[in-house]
Amino acid sequence: MDIITQRIKTKMECTYKRIGSQILIAGTVGLIASPVVADVNLITKAESNLIYQQLDSSARGDQDIFTLQLKPSVGAFYESESLELNLQGSVTHLERNSDFFDSSQTYGEYQMGASWTAIENLLTFSGSGATRYRNSDPNNYLVSDYLNNDGNLAKIQNNRAGVRLNYLEGNWFNTTANLSYTSVESDRVRTGTVSESALDSNNLFARARIFNGDNAKRFLWNIKGNYRKTERETGLNDFTSRTGDVYLDSLLFSNVGIRLTAYHDENEVADESETFTDKDEFTSYGAGLVYRQSKSRYIAVTLNESESDNPEIDGEQFVGLDMRWAFSPRTSFNAEVGKNAYGSRADVNFDYRTKRSSARLSYFDRITSTSRLLTETDPTGFYVCPIGVDNINTCDLLADLDYVPGEGLQAIPVFEDNISLEEEIILREALTATIGYVKSKLNLLVSIQVAEDERLTQQFKRDTASVNVSATYRLNSTLNFVSSVGFAQIEQSSLRLPSGESDNFSLTSGFNKKLSPRLYTDLTLTYLNRDGSFSTGVYGAEYTDIRLSAGVKYYFD
Repeated sequence: MDIITQRIKTKMECTYKRIGSQILIAGTVGLIASPVVADVNLITKAESNLIYQQLDSSARGDQDIFTLQLKPSVGAFYESESLELNLQGSVTHLERNSDFFDSSQTYGEYQMGASWTAIENLLTFSGSGATRYRNSDPNNYLVSDYLNNDGNLAKIQNNRAGVRLNYLEGNWFNTTANLSYTSVESDRVRTGTVSESALDSNNLFARARIFNGDNAKRFLWNIKGNYRKTERETGLNDFTSRTGDVYLDSLLFSNVGIRLTAYHDENEVADESETFTDKDEFTSYGAGLVYRQSKSRYIAVTLNESESDNPEIDGEQFVGLDMRWAFSPRTSFNAEVGKNAYGSRADVNFDYRTKRSSARLSYFDRITSTSRLLTETDPTGFYVCPIGVDNINTCDLLADLDYVPGEGLQAIPVFEDNISLEEEIILREALTATIGYVKSKLNLLVSIQVAEDERLTQQFKRDTASVNVSATYRLNSTLNFVSSVGFAQIEQSSLRLPSGESDNFSLTSGFNKKLSPRLYTDLTLTYLNRDGSFSTGVYGAEYTDIRLSAGVKYYFD
């Protein structure tokens, strides 16, 4: 035991000397900038964790690993009537030691954002950027991080610029429009399906909607359209999507009327010269009945007929549904159901809220790609954490997807999509559910996600079913017990690529205590387990990872 203690002490002294200057610089910058930029609020924090890790794997046997983790972080925030700016950055440094290896790694991450309201309630410009690390191997979903299969971590750079137009005060018509440009790049890493993969794409997204104003009583209308173009720089052709949706309602008898509707969906893959083009195009027209009480309470059912180059679906008749129903200010159900070139089409959302509980259920299916998923998909719930924190033991749980982080806080999704960094075009079907409960000392969040990804260019399908239960219990004014349990089952089937399944389990439990307004400490136990037939990652198809971590955090002025 004395040998282990001395080894840890030596490691800590060496590491503090090596990166102590980095922490000092971060703190000095904050102290200097505060009086110079009086309107900018700065938050600087230093975090240190000592971790004992016991790994038992099919590929490398048993290992005992000691890790010293140091993590300085800083955040800057500015807000005025028309301008909001934020910048958050952190550096995670690891010193690791075992009987098999000694290693040192450093991971730098940041996120920044800006929003300028040029014309109040009308025109807003925004921009954001981020660099972060995430798991790139779908078979190690939930169980890969800095300390386990870190070779599967990919550095992803995401930059975005956008403009939003809202005109919602018209008597006869209103309009909303969004235009954004996003670039996504990642390191080239090894994954479970191909030897190496990476992302390097530019995404242009435009959305517009024009609809009737409040003076329209008997004749109501809605026109909306989306345009997405993904320029794929990794030797793949460009991917373009266009959708359009129109309805016209004419109320004949009180709240009952006739609806006319049309829908168009187009997905195209083409090279720059357009010498090669592969296009799937679908159009439908329909008519039916609508029952409308208000703009937030209506049901429309239509009989539609399709037009397509595909003879199997050309001329097909089907029933469509458009429903928006607010049962109360806190409970609503929205659904759009129809067809497209790939089969059934649906977008369904249910929201329920009370004083102490909330629930959200959503389902969608769409043609998309990896880079689009990284920039467009909504999470199922949040951990609300101080800046620079990625350990949920210091975070609150929140199921409110409309939450905007306050000063010094960040929102970390409960679930991340289980995707590989291969810029393939996929048909994604996803069902997500979130249930949150808050009462007195208890904060509980349950999240469920079921997703199916099918590649359109090859016979390949991946199914992911995952559930996460997270809870925080306040024992007293300074001490909390926190726990998070996650399970994921991944199944992959393909004619050319490896097929199989993986069952991944994650458990994190511990205590965090507030020692003073600036000083916090935590003690955490983590258990990770992977079982399956995919031998990906350095530890193989089956392994168990048990960790005990003690940490301290200090917030500077």
